[in-house]
Amino acid sequence: MMYKDEIVLASVSTSRDKDGFPKADVRITEVFADVQSAKRREFYEALRSGIAMEITCRVRSIDYGRQKYIRWEDAWYRVVRAYRVEDWTELNCEEVKSVEQWMTEVDTDADHQ
Repeated sequence: MMYKDEIVLASVSTSRDKDGFPKADVRITEVFADVQSAKRREFYEALRSGIAMEITCRVRSIDYGRQKYIRWEDAWYRVVRAYRVEDWTELNCEEVKSVEQWMTEVDTDADHQ
């Protein structure tokens, strides 16, 4: 397996600002991956649930820390499903179409942690 594509894994955590209000902290990690189009079967099964599965990334399991977002080729993706097999993890992802949508998801994720 050739891990030739560079991707950014992003995770969200919460902290409090100086006034005590919750704020989202985004932590990024750059890793190498093998990025492919989503497989036909997975694409159509996800589409029935309203999810537009776009890409599948294979990363080394040691590099993946349950991050929920990926940046690849100037686009953000949300990890819909992570599937681990020994030393690699396959991440099935849908594209986040707008920065506003991404930030809304990040705020929601941060509120639930």
